[in-house]
Amino acid sequence: MAGNERMGWRARAFTALLVLAIVGCGIGEADAWPLTGTHLFSGRRTSTRSVVRLLEVRDDGTATPLDLSRVPNRLGLPRHLMASLATAPPAERRRTLEAWASAADPDPQGRPVVALRGVRVLVRVPTHAGEPEVDLSSTMLVEVAR
Repeated sequence: MAGNERMGWRARAFTALLVLAIVGCGIGEADAWPLTGTHLFSGRRTSTRSVVRLLEVRDDGTATPLDLSRVPNRLGLPRHLMASLATAPPAERRRTLEAWASAADPDPQGRPVVALRGVRVLVRVPTHAGEPEVDLSSTMLVEVAR
């Protein structure tokens, strides 16, 4: 009988700690899988997805996307913040886009950049390995002249 009481206390303590960890991750907005990894399975997958791209616009009119995979988290994630930049004050827009652009890969040819443009692009998701994504449409979210 004494062993069962001891086991019950341990089970209650474990359960309490697990519930506190899950609630703590939710309040702190931490993504600590497996405690909060439900977003992996909670959305329906479709043949299209929306991506955010930061483009450098050159003096000849060409727009080339920047590789944002090198943008450190302390600068904020562009895919979450780009839409809110459209309504931000101009100085904040410029500061944020410049920080993202300087953290991303620069243009190896060094051509002059006349503007930075944030766009949301609807792309068709490839169904087979090696198949490229196809841009279906794009919407300009924000643009800042340099």
